[in-house]
Amino acid sequence: MSEALETVPQEQIGKKIATQSPWVLIAILLHVAGVAVASIMYYARESSTDDTAPTEITVSTAPVVEQILPPEIVDREEVPKLKDQDITPSDLTEFDPDATDEPEQGDPTELSNLPSGDTTGGSAIGVTGPGHHGIAPSTHGGRKPGGKYGSRFGKGGKGGAGGRVNEAITAGLEWLRKHQDEDGRWDCEKFMKHDKEGEPCTGAGSPVNDVGVSGLALLAFLGEGNTMKIGTYREVVRKGVKWIIEQQNQDNGLIGQNASSAYVYSHAIATVALCEAYGLSDNLRSLKKPAQSAINYIAQARNPYGVWRYQPRDNDNDTSITGWMVQALLSAKAFGLAYDDAALKASIVWFDGVTDATGASGYLKVGDGSSRPVGKQAKFPQSKTEALTAVVLLCRYLMEQDPKDCKTMGPAAETIMRKPPVWDPNDGSIDMYYWYYASYAMYQVGGSQWDAWARKMTDAAVKTQLKDGNPKGSWDPIDPWGEDGGRVYSTAIMVLCLEAYYRYGKVSFGR
Repeated sequence: MSEALETVPQEQIGKKIATQSPWVLIAILLHVAGVAVASIMYYARESSTDDTAPTEITVSTAPVVEQILPPEIVDREEVPKLKDQDITPSDLTEFDPDATDEPEQGDPTELSNLPSGDTTGGSAIGVTGPGHHGIAPSTHGGRKPGGKYGSRFGKGGKGGAGGRVNEAITAGLEWLRKHQDEDGRWDCEKFMKHDKEGEPCTGAGSPVNDVGVSGLALLAFLGEGNTMKIGTYREVVRKGVKWIIEQQNQDNGLIGQNASSAYVYSHAIATVALCEAYGLSDNLRSLKKPAQSAINYIAQARNPYGVWRYQPRDNDNDTSITGWMVQALLSAKAFGLAYDDAALKASIVWFDGVTDATGASGYLKVGDGSSRPVGKQAKFPQSKTEALTAVVLLCRYLMEQDPKDCKTMGPAAETIMRKPPVWDPNDGSIDMYYWYYASYAMYQVGGSQWDAWARKMTDAAVKTQLKDGNPKGSWDPIDPWGEDGGRVYSTAIMVLCLEAYYRYGKVSFGR
């Protein structure tokens, strides 16, 4: 048999075995059949021992878990001549807009059931405890009428300033909730479409600012203690965050489109909201990629050796946009996202360069007044505001510059106190943007200066909030930027002003 096989070509070996050795073939077939029968009996026996076992058996492979790497950040000590760099977005989990994680508390249908004490959302940027030196999520955030932080506005309760402030915040959030579109956007121009009965609201803004203004509205809800998971207004936050992410360019991280001269400005505000939503929602993984991508865009948009303005890397710099960029970077830092530390160092260099010995800071250079829309310079004189001084002072505190070491911080607070909030439609002093930054800056200053500012801010805000009809809870958009952002802008930023005493924690210098 072996000789016969040696003379047969390889392709005919199988055929020859089958024809010349039928018993071998039969034995092989019987062996295969026996194995098959044994397998069937085994699975039948296993199934009979478990009545609940599925009848269908599927085979799946374990998912491949990719290692998540942040963008490479180069720590550069050379200031002010800083080399720019590109940052590549991380490959992180995609946002799932249909995620249905159960909220821990609250009922979005019971909007009158607001918590009367602390909410559990935490504050966006602050300290982790007494004596802690740094910027990190605070432990005390959320609304607290009266008490340690609310007492700065007066005693809590219906009659005191604390009670009035909290009622005003609630009314403002209610107006914003009622005027949010179903897709999550706040429509600057056509928000009054939600006024189905009675006289519709007035105060339309420009639609090119929807991204930035929607970001401001989200910050107002986040500041009150609402997140993607908890809070009376968590559904408002979920819808708003979903819309913000839907506006993001997946290639470069830009939120919105370059359809206006200030689109980078809107991106910065929306990024602050997105980072806070991510961090305050317990670092919700589905938000990490869009938040990191938005921060990466900020790094890429910064001017070489400088800061930011209206266009990416256009070699122009201004204090106002840089203030929002700093807030975004610090929020990213607080919640563990990758960020470019050199950008913060460059911002300090810029702030130093536009600030004089009195602590006053300029827009494009030292001594430069606040920006005003074209045609509004006479109606809203630059002499009535210290918006940029407030921007710089707040950023210095949040970047942990100690007033003992930075000698312009004390004079800056005094300069701000010389122009407190006054709601006078006739003298051009209404500047909600200034009041926002100054309220947060003076809260960090603390003491008698904060007390005095808070009383003025409360008086200006609570007395002028509308009390009736569809505008109830809102503020008229009659400051320099009212025609750009409209009633949504004015209401969101005034609510943020009133949240100053708990939205950000106090930065401690160990004193």
